[in-house]
Amino acid sequence: VNQKKKEESKGGFMRVFGDAVSSASSGFVKMVEIDPKFESRRAHIDALEVQLRAILKALEAFVKQRKELGVATGEFGESMLSLSKAEANRPVAENLAIFADIQKRIQEVHDKQAKHDVTYLASTVEEYIRIVGSIKLAFNARAQSYQTHQTAVQTLQRKQEALKKQQSASKLRSDKIAAAAKEVEDAERAAAAASRDFDAVSDRLWEELGRCEREKVEAFAEGLKEFLRAGLESQRERGVVEPAENRCLPRIPELILSIPTLQIVAQWESYFSKTHTLPR
Repeated sequence: VNQKKKEESKGGFMRVFGDAVSSASSGFVKMVEIDPKFESRRAHIDALEVQLRAILKALEAFVKQRKELGVATGEFGESMLSLSKAEANRPVAENLAIFADIQKRIQEVHDKQAKHDVTYLASTVEEYIRIVGSIKLAFNARAQSYQTHQTAVQTLQRKQEALKKQQSASKLRSDKIAAAAKEVEDAERAAAAASRDFDAVSDRLWEELGRCEREKVEAFAEGLKEFLRAGLESQRERGVVEPAENRCLPRIPELILSIPTLQIVAQWESYFSKTHTLPR
């Protein structure tokens, strides 16, 4: 339910920004920002994109290593299983078979955790990278709106100058003066409309940026909780493995295995308990 709600929230946010960028062309417009608050927010968005991409790159490397660890663990288990079949001593063979089965289960844990890492954390980061891209397009739409407004103002100024020159001419026909005055009126209306459009785009963008900040906190908190839940479940599965391994130890005391203990679970439970205070 929470996942569905989050997807619907993101979808609505993307649609809102889709409306904002519908008039933007494929090229980006350079604009000298005239509003400090937008300048600050644009710098924040640019920095956020860099950070998100760095996090995603690290996550991808982490998932890759976890998958490789799972494969290596599985291969090690297969080799132990083959060895158990070749071992003539029955107790030793049984111990090796148990060990091989444990390694197979650990491989499954690694594979499952890798999928959880992608589902609950990497996908959240990827989604916000796409949202940041839409925000940058919205900023571009605002820049284009500003450019349209400035062009309309410049056109109005040219028309006004032309009217003044015609009015000051000594032998100018009145119909030409009237036509020039009509062009000035049209240019004034166009400039006013462009100004209203720019203000509307700016207001809508600022409003949606605020909503983005709120939703980002909520979504990241929920994504982190799901990530920790999956990690906690994974570590508990590892904890279940330990008793089976311990069955080997009385018969082969020198067999020492290095599986993460439930101390890791305690650390994650402590951290997870602190996340309950995050926005839901």
